[in-house]
Formats: sequence, C-alpha cells, structure tokens
Amino acid sequence: MDKALLQRVLGSTVLKKYINPVYLDHATLRQMSVAYHTPTPPHIHLHDFLIPGVYKNMLRSLKRQHGKKMYIPHFYSFSLMKEDRFFASQEFLEYLSCLMDVPFQSPSIETRRFTWKDYTLSQPVSRPTHAAVLFLGDTIPESGGGYWCCTTESDEVFQVIPAPNSLAVASLMPPLRTFMKYLN
Repeated sequence: MDKALLQRVLGSTVLKKYINPVYLDHATLRQMSVAYHTPTPPHIHLHDFLIPGVYKNMLRSLKRQHGKKMYIPHFYSFSLMKEDRFFASQEFLEYLSCLMDVPFQSPSIETRRFTWKDYTLSQPVSRPTHAAVLFLGDTIPESGGGYWCCTTESDEVFQVIPAPNSLAVASLMPPLRTFMKYLN
C-alpha cells in the first residue's frame, strides 16, 4: 500500500465528513485491503459505509429526484439519478485506490435507482475495470431476488445482496459478466 496515499486518505477532512470512521482506521483499511484481494476476482462488501446522518441526507435527496428513465428492452431498465459530487471526488477515488491497492482512475460514475421490475441483463466485461456500487434505500430480501452478480459463461463467481448504506467494490476482467437484479 502506497504510504503517501495512505497518509492522504487517513488525514482527509473530506473523507471524514462522509465515511464511517471505522473504515478510516489504518489497521482496518489494511485488513480490508487483504480481504479485498482474497477472493477471485477481488471484491469486498462494506456495511454501514457512510456516516448515518450523511446517508440519511443522501437518501432523502435521492427520494426527491425522479431521475431519467433508462430503458432498452432485453438490456436494462433503471433510473439515472444526479449523483453526489463526493463519489467523483479525488479523495474518494484515492480511498478506493488505497482499499484496492491499485489506482482507481477515470471511473465512469453513475447513480442508478432500481425499483420494482428494474434490472440490467448480463453484460460482458470488455476490459479490465474496477466497479464500486453504493447501495442506498430499503433492504432487498434475498428471497425477493435482488442482487448484483458476477458470472462466467457457466458459473456464478460472486453475488452481493444489497443492504442499505453499503459499498461493494470489485475488480472485473474479461471474460466475466455482470448484472443487477431488483425485485421482480
């Protein structure tokens, strides 16, 4: 782990305004980095990620938005929302780089709202990429079928059951495929 990057992350006043202090502890960050790299492909799911007040404000703001409906049958259905600037900030990208122990650069940042019958179909990962998914909103019961999934042509590699105020981070490489399913 890059020591200068780690010091910037641990000393960041911006991160301290948003991220649960548990996830800004030096020892915890190192343990999370090890845990991230343990499975193949590397991934981790962090619960209670944002400070509770920040989370509630973000959720309230999202619920007031209607978003732009994105729908192409047989590919995806969701609403594209205005994202919070924090997730595009240099500080947050450095936090992810520190967690993954690899540069998290030039991300494509989108805030998508999934509601009843929304989905993305399995899409191939065309190039090595890193994905960070922040789950906001209500708990999706496992029995209801909501999840973020990574597969190969024949096997499920990992599945993340969305939980309110949680962040899932993964490194994805071809020939993997990913999709998001909400309650149907």
